[in-house]
Formats: sequence, structure tokens, C-alpha cells
Amino acid sequence: MAAERGHEMAKKKNGVVPLRLVVQRINRKLAAKGQILIKATLWMRMVLHFGDYYILDLNGKVMDTHIDPEKLARKLRVWKEEEEVERVGKRLTNRRP
Repeated sequence: MAAERGHEMAKKKNGVVPLRLVVQRINRKLAAKGQILIKATLWMRMVLHFGDYYILDLNGKVMDTHIDPEKLARKLRVWKEEEEVERVGKRLTNRRP
């Protein structure tokens, strides 16, 4: 809990939150379904096949690929309207093939 509060406190006053915090919020919600949102490694073939983010169940089965964390966070209602995601680096790809 203390680490969670630390990330919440890391939020900037202007409503910008790190993408990592958004992913943590999503994973807390997905845990109830036995799923987890994973960031693909920089191994290009994996990124091209799964996108930057994908969802696994606890058995290791890929449930969905090419996930946009911002859209998923809004769908799961773990995103506040006044918040923005702090971007670090570029996306490699998030388009479905």
C-alpha cells in the first residue's frame, strides 16, 4: 500500500500521471479476472506480433494484443477525466496487423 501511495503522490499537480501508474491501475482491475497487462519486450518480432502491450491470463494464454493502455483504462474506469499520461519515449507500434 505504501508503494501505491508513493506512485499516487508522484502525480504532478497538473494532472499528468506516469504511464506506469496507469498500467498498475489496469492490472489491479484485471487481477479480478485472472489477467494481467504486459508490456512487450523490445524484441522487434514480439512487438510486431503483440503490439506494445498485450493481455495474458494466469495460464499464460494471450487474451488480447495491441492494447492501448489509455483506452483500456477509460473502459475499465480507472482513468480520471482530468488526467493525462506522461509519455516517455515513442511507441513502436500499437496498430493491429
